[in-house]
Amino acid sequence: MVMGGPAQLGAAAASGASAATQLGTTDLAVAAALSRRPFGLRSARAVAKAAGRSHSCASRSLRRLEAAGIVRRREDRVAEGTPRTVAVWTIDWCSPAWHTVAAEVGSHTSASCTAPSPSLARLPSRLAHLFWNVELGCVDLERHGTYVASRILRSNDCQALGWLARHLGPEHLRAAAGGRGLDPRRAQLARLLAGAEAAIAPANAMAPATPL
Repeated sequence: MVMGGPAQLGAAAASGASAATQLGTTDLAVAAALSRRPFGLRSARAVAKAAGRSHSCASRSLRRLEAAGIVRRREDRVAEGTPRTVAVWTIDWCSPAWHTVAAEVGSHTSASCTAPSPSLARLPSRLAHLFWNVELGCVDLERHGTYVASRILRSNDCQALGWLARHLGPEHLRAAAGGRGLDPRRAQLARLLAGAEAAIAPANAMAPATPL
């Protein structure tokens, strides 16, 4: 049974109260599925499959989570044959409401929400604009993870924040959270993500970061 409707979820987010206490199992499953897909999913049906819920249940959950400010539906321009605009469901990574529930959502497990894919060795080219003054191929995520996390946390790129949540280990996130001059809200987000990641991190922890 899902606890709380959109008004209650929205009120919890607006008041700064723990919206996590208002999330039922379906909403947790849907938010968890999206949190593990930083570039989002294109349809409620795709969200339903990822969350292990029916299409109708996932659709209702998306509406509740959108009203609460935890997820959003954005429009992306894609080049698939003829360039076109597609709607994508994604976590609203910069939203205070998401920051409130991130730790609980991250620790939620279900049969259909698989663990994040293994960490990449290198930064993807789509994040090159955030690392304009370094040679992208020289950035190693195991050795330079804290540097990468710090750079992304200081940006306003919500998709990059989503990628960060999926691919960097908790030790890098915690170290970046303690960086000088980092906005306290971004530091809190990093700590929340580190806590969520620790619950599903592989046994073989990443090596300590070294500066570039």
